[in-house]
Amino acid sequence: MSDATNSEPGFPPRTAWDALAEHRTRVDRALVSRDPAAIKQLYIDLGDLLSEAVGADIEQVPVLSLPETAPVVGGLLQDVEGLVLDAGCGEGAVAMAVAARHPELHVEGVEVAAANVEIARKLNRFPNVAFREGLAEEVHQLFGSGTFDLAYSFAVLEHVRDVEATIRSITTALRPGGRFCFVVPMHEFRVTGPLPEYTPIHGYADHCRVFSERELYARFGREKDFRLVKIPGRWKPGEFPDTVEPIEFGSFFVGYTRP
Repeated sequence: MSDATNSEPGFPPRTAWDALAEHRTRVDRALVSRDPAAIKQLYIDLGDLLSEAVGADIEQVPVLSLPETAPVVGGLLQDVEGLVLDAGCGEGAVAMAVAARHPELHVEGVEVAAANVEIARKLNRFPNVAFREGLAEEVHQLFGSGTFDLAYSFAVLEHVRDVEATIRSITTALRPGGRFCFVVPMHEFRVTGPLPEYTPIHGYADHCRVFSERELYARFGREKDFRLVKIPGRWKPGEFPDTVEPIEFGSFFVGYTRP
């Protein structure tokens, strides 16, 4: 693997931000194709580009996990013993935060992009957390049924092609009485004028679906110990067109117990 100075002679070293810029150039073609496999490949490509750019200089990599999720998980862990699953762990920030705060637990992080798994492993300093490559919708095959006491999946379900298959796999991996929690975007907007041609700030619109409060109650409201909490987010001027304003902006937290 190349190191953080892997550039051609006469050119400055490539950085993580260069990798992000290069990734954006690949996005339009994948979106125009409307091919789910090509769009999913964007995540894997991003991890590979970051890994090639920074090599061993792992501190260059921007942590892309949602900042509000670690304290949410921390509040769930007071009565948890045993094994915890982070389904779709990204670069592992939340899993490592949990492992640091709760050394009595063991956390298994699963992530689709091999390069992101490598990044997480390089960042990891805790013996009670492990990372592996895999799909959230296949965790029951990786670990078997009834394995985990708590499973969480943050900023993942809006990306997957089959939400029901993913939820079924994660809850199968839970023991009876284990708890499943997830966070998805809470984005409800009001349009106040004409919408201009719009390019997302990250270079591509990577969400396959949106979730509403009504839909979440309809789908999960009958589950045992169901809980839905709205987590306020920080509206960033310039991230959306000026003719779009937020009605509710942040994340939905949903949790329930497997019977």
